[in-house]
Amino acid sequence: MGAAAVVILAVATAVPVIGWVITTDPGPVADQVDPPGVRTATVARTARRHPAPGARPRTVPVLTYHGLADSGSRYQVHPERFAEQMAALAAAGYQTISAGQFTRFVRGERVTLPAHPVLLTFDVGIKSVWTTADPVLRQHGFRATVMTTTGKVGENQPYYLTWEEIDRLRESGRWDFASQTHDGHRLVRTDPRGGEGAFLTHLQWLSGPGRLETLAEYRARIRRDLNGSVTDLRDHGLGRAQLFAFPFSTSELPTNDPRIPAILETEVFRRFSVALDNSTRPARLPAGAGRRILPRFEIFRSTTTSALLAGIERAPQLPRQLPPAGKEAIYPFLDRGSRADADLLLKGRWQLDRYAPVTIRRPTWTEDPYGEQYWRFNYYALRPTLDLVYAYRATGDKRYATKLEEILRSFVAADDARRDRRRTGLNRKTWDYKYGAAFRALTLVNVRAKLSRTGDLDRDLDAGIRRSIARLGSFLAEQRNFDVGNNHGFAEATALLLISESFRSLPQAAEW
Repeated sequence: MGAAAVVILAVATAVPVIGWVITTDPGPVADQVDPPGVRTATVARTARRHPAPGARPRTVPVLTYHGLADSGSRYQVHPERFAEQMAALAAAGYQTISAGQFTRFVRGERVTLPAHPVLLTFDVGIKSVWTTADPVLRQHGFRATVMTTTGKVGENQPYYLTWEEIDRLRESGRWDFASQTHDGHRLVRTDPRGGEGAFLTHLQWLSGPGRLETLAEYRARIRRDLNGSVTDLRDHGLGRAQLFAFPFSTSELPTNDPRIPAILETEVFRRFSVALDNSTRPARLPAGAGRRILPRFEIFRSTTTSALLAGIERAPQLPRQLPPAGKEAIYPFLDRGSRADADLLLKGRWQLDRYAPVTIRRPTWTEDPYGEQYWRFNYYALRPTLDLVYAYRATGDKRYATKLEEILRSFVAADDARRDRRRTGLNRKTWDYKYGAAFRALTLVNVRAKLSRTGDLDRDLDAGIRRSIARLGSFLAEQRNFDVGNNHGFAEATALLLISESFRSLPQAAEW
């Protein structure tokens, strides 16, 4: 691996539910087990093959475990395998860091780290954290973080940790505690037939009124849960949690309402500095990775010690987060999007709100597959480009920027070829639907500002976007294109104001 690496190991239970007999024994503090023996020769050979790099650390690979057990599903790593993997990491030169150090690192703050840092995190807070993992970590002088589902603490013994065991872990000085919801590590009912979905990403079926909860009810439920997690940790002397991990790896999908991911992400980042999710591929996070959902590499029962260290070594670097939004994001939706919808666009599939995806490989800007105004409104407002901007800013993946440029060039060429829309060329159904034109103006100003800030906007495309924005300004400034009697007028007036503030050199800017 080129640059030196910080490694995060996450032992998670974001897995299918496992049945346990509910008992009251063992008591509040279970017995710990002795660390398993490891094959020293195997550990040494693996460490020599995949040593920690010698340069100063600049990136952070993130790993996720799914619990420790002698037997069980593919998510349960055998304790002997876990002990071998920890021994190999130590032999390869990795050292552990605290949750606070990691948080400061990914926020881009100055922080002192060991030569080859490792952050170990254990999701949910299962009993094997105390009984099985802690003795192994103590053996190597490692420390770790528990991503705690606080509402599960003390329940379903002997599966979950008790608060007494958590106190022992905290007092050892080897453990930090963060959040994985209060009671969100479960499924909720999603329809009258008994269908189920993840707590965080699904509207819940309400049996009493016989309907799905509203978005307002969903938001209130999520807020109660996240606030409860923060409060539980604070009230038990564990401090203010800065890290959050999504249960079941569901930060976005699956969902039964496409509006949920944006709401969920907003609520999470209102409370936590760093959010983590799982991935089947490793990635190395840079300093200043930013306020986005950071990936973790899942380790399964079948993952060998050699494959674990090789995965860390070969993990690609996640690009730094792109600059934050400025005043161009005058409405929150302008700074949001869907990575899933952006991925569809890379394949020529346009996903517009309320409609099934439509294949448009090379837009001619005459498309109208559903013959409906709402589809045309979103299409000619260029709303799908916001998904590409969002995905590019979140991941740094140049494919999103390339596709965005392709769509914008196509649009500018078609816009330049149109007749003067103020006289004979108006088309109120498509291009010149005034409410859609307002949102197109908001979108173009927003997209141009973000691409300019990152240096991804060449002169020709910038000039073309400016021409389109200037024409939109002239269009929106006409009294006939202002809706006095309904809320559309707010968007139209806002768009004109944003154009005038962002392009003061335009001859009519002061008047607008």
